[in-house]
Amino acid sequence: MSSCSFTVSLRVSGIEFDPELVSHKLGVTPRWKQLAGNKRIAPSGKELSGFYEVNKCSYQLCERREGSLSDFISEQIIKLESCSLSFRELAKSGGKAEFFIGLYISGNSGEVLKFDVLERLGALGVDLSLDVYS
Repeated sequence: MSSCSFTVSLRVSGIEFDPELVSHKLGVTPRWKQLAGNKRIAPSGKELSGFYEVNKCSYQLCERREGSLSDFISEQIIKLESCSLSFRELAKSGGKAEFFIGLYISGNSGEVLKFDVLERLGALGVDLSLDVYS
């Protein structure tokens, strides 16, 4: 029998984006954070040339798990709505927020993202980014 599992992160970036505000409202610490003007650093810790141009961070919402991706995203939307987090203004200023999803599929399998979930994501100004692995 084929199955799929997923990981989900909330990635946010922009010049006017304040990582501390999102961290405070969500009550989570970013998995990684890059601040505009800071020296670029590789994941290994090695210093790179240049500086970060915008603020960026990633919040791990779940480790790899099985179940309904649509239901999980719906739960995360409720959390964003309950703490009044909307990223529409951020998008207007050139920034962006996205649910970055790693979708792990074996065999002939897939996932349905319900239209009402997609509508609510759009209302919050959150994009959906899928990386599919087999």
